[in-house]
Amino acid sequence: SPDASGSAFLDWASSAGVATSAAFLVEPTATEGFGAVAGERVGVGDILVTVPRASALAVFSLEEEMRQTTTSLAQSHALAYAACRVAAAPRGREPWVALWPVTPEGTWGVEGDSWRAFDGDAFRELRRLHEEGEAAARAAHEKLPPDISWERFKLGVSIVTSRAADLVVSGESQPVLLPVIDLCNHRRGGEHNCAIVFEDDHFVLRCERPIQAGEPLTISYGSKENAELLYGYGFALRSNPSDAALLRLPLAPAADPTFGVQRAALTPRGMLDEEDCFWLPLGWSCDGPRWAPLLLMMLRLAAASSTAELIAAMTAGAGGGGDEEGEEAEADVDIDEVPALGWSLLAEACDADLAGSAPQGADGDDTVPYWPHGAASVASAARRDLVLAYAEVAWRRRDAA
Repeated sequence: SPDASGSAFLDWASSAGVATSAAFLVEPTATEGFGAVAGERVGVGDILVTVPRASALAVFSLEEEMRQTTTSLAQSHALAYAACRVAAAPRGREPWVALWPVTPEGTWGVEGDSWRAFDGDAFRELRRLHEEGEAAARAAHEKLPPDISWERFKLGVSIVTSRAADLVVSGESQPVLLPVIDLCNHRRGGEHNCAIVFEDDHFVLRCERPIQAGEPLTISYGSKENAELLYGYGFALRSNPSDAALLRLPLAPAADPTFGVQRAALTPRGMLDEEDCFWLPLGWSCDGPRWAPLLLMMLRLAAASSTAELIAAMTAGAGGGGDEEGEEAEADVDIDEVPALGWSLLAEACDADLAGSAPQGADGDDTVPYWPHGAASVASAARRDLVLAYAEVAWRRRDAA
């Protein structure tokens, strides 16, 4: 690790061609490890760090042997392999490598009983992300030399997911590990004060809003929901405008068995699970819960009592704008077309979810270790905030009907 002021690390960075302004300091923080801090006031547009392309670690900088080995791999896995090699033989990068994690971060480091922190519907998306990510990483690992063990490669993948920046270089988006700049911690969109750009064959950390002396120098890792933050970085945000969730919504019982069969046949393939439940995509908009066309269509389908209502719901959903990722509806008119039964079903689903998703530890409770149970608690509390926002609308509209 660097000394208390980070000066030893910055001295190494300078020798590697990385230029830092006098305002850029590296200091220990109470909750985020070593981080970048402003040593003096910084103005908008000021450059804080400049990293030459040659000093970065990315697919474009791999030596020929590594390049040949990783030809068939995704860029993130190729970079993970490179990180494994560099960690084992830093060759002058020792001060930088010393700051890399020595155990996997995010869910890459979760094993055995620790997964119990992420049980239940609240972490359905997180488990999906991890399962898909691990399957892809294991497939990539099979193509690597035998001296790269799975545990070693898993750490390399974790280094990439937790420290690499996704940047456009020569017209192509790719993950890049950047010395010094990778000490900037995350703030949600609009609250970060710096950004990384690639210009004149250098990676530049530039100030985006006035920064006072002593203020952390921060970037945004992107618009990521808490499942993505937990998966790649090992933390969650209680107030996260990019957060999303899936809410289990059972179908209304069919009074006519014939209609029940028709409903199952007409509902778009893959929309219902094996228990005849929808999974509503919840998320935030700029002024409250987001009413995406897909969600509104599901509410109407769940409440439909006739074939005509099913067809009307699907027709409206197909022409309502947005997509399955949850784009916001352009107008409230679609909301008004959800019948009273739809709001009742949503209210019941929210009530059931809120009753069964109590946090495992109080948000901010220092007696709960942050990882994984404390992080799970923060994410669970954030999800409850989101579900409650939908519940309040559902309660109001159900009662009004």
